[in-house]
Amino acid sequence: LEAAAFDLAPSLTKTKLALKHAGAVGVTLSGSGPTLAGICRNEAHAFEVAARAESLFPRVEVVPSTRVGAEIVSGP
Repeated sequence: LEAAAFDLAPSLTKTKLALKHAGAVGVTLSGSGPTLAGICRNEAHAFEVAARAESLFPRVEVVPSTRVGAEIVSGP
């Protein structure tokens, strides 16, 4: 959905580039937007990128990933 979201909201392109310039290794749109996720090398790198990006975005969070595959966080 990234291409469609960027067509509907061209400002996302500028936002994606800002996150890359803050140091993210990669940037991806979450679902249909407007949340962008910056991919970082490790936890320390994630906090460095977050510190550089926090003045550019209304909300910045560092979220750990799972080591391998999906993780069930709640269930029936």
